[in-house]
Amino acid sequence: MKLPADYREFLLDVGNGGAGPFYGVFRLGEWDGAGQGEPWGEFIGDPSKPFPHRTAWNEPRNYASAPRDVESDEYHRWMDTEDRRYFAPALTNGSIPICTEGCALRFLLVVTGPEAGHVWRDLRADDRGLLPVGEGEERLSFSDWYLAWLASSLGEATDEAHRERVP
Repeated sequence: MKLPADYREFLLDVGNGGAGPFYGVFRLGEWDGAGQGEPWGEFIGDPSKPFPHRTAWNEPRNYASAPRDVESDEYHRWMDTEDRRYFAPALTNGSIPICTEGCALRFLLVVTGPEAGHVWRDLRADDRGLLPVGEGEERLSFSDWYLAWLASSLGEATDEAHRERVP
């Protein structure tokens, strides 16, 4: 696995984590797991294997097949099985987590496979699957994603400063 050039440059020239979209950019090898600074462990796929997606992916739980009694052990076993399938680490092979927007919604940087260098969103916590970031076929690289946030933040800061000066 080789990190995308723009992300390597970010690590070397800007820093290992820090200011960025939402709650900031994670330090390399860490994510928002059970608390700040948690190692990837078994929750993140193998970044050395190819990223398995080329287009948006979502196969949410099929609640029509669930046992009707939501209090039953059978329902809980069904839900556990569905969670293991839907949140399988292999679905994020070839990527690393780079940011969270909260509530287990994350941004991933693809590092291996045809999508290498592109940013994807992991919205499985909201049953919305995995989606590439960008418009249509145009994908955002790490630097595109980061610079878009920076431009937006600077624009907001400039607008705020202007509002404070104008009576």
